[in-house]
Amino acid sequence: MLAYSQSSSANCSFWKFEAAHDAGVDALVAVHHSDHCELCAHERDWPFRVINILEVVGKSMGLHRHVRYKELKIMQDADQIVADCSDLIAKHSLDPRNPRDVAVKVLLGDQPALKGRTLPEQRAGLWRRRSSLPSTLGAKR
Repeated sequence: MLAYSQSSSANCSFWKFEAAHDAGVDALVAVHHSDHCELCAHERDWPFRVINILEVVGKSMGLHRHVRYKELKIMQDADQIVADCSDLIAKHSLDPRNPRDVAVKVLLGDQPALKGRTLPEQRAGLWRRRSSLPSTLGAKR
């Protein structure tokens, strides 16, 4: 695991991800909740998990709670997010024209852009799927 503390730019965030990759970690732990919210979607692009420090604390106590926010952010598709949340949109009588804009602004907009950067393994065609990597936290994907 590598602990992650706040940074002020997407470029700095990229170097944190690259350092975690180079160190061979199985999880990048965000100490601040806001950092986790910003960075969790990048988990889909790296061979390690991005988790909040409270997940580690909970796991040590035998507790686990599914992180729906992270699941939705990883989708990176506003239309799919709205479709997956349609039952909640209807339940709370939300205007069906607004949820997509909210998904774009809140879920997809709150994320440093690391796109366009590729790891050496990806460029060389040697990229291993994350599911083939062990996880010391015991999470199954």
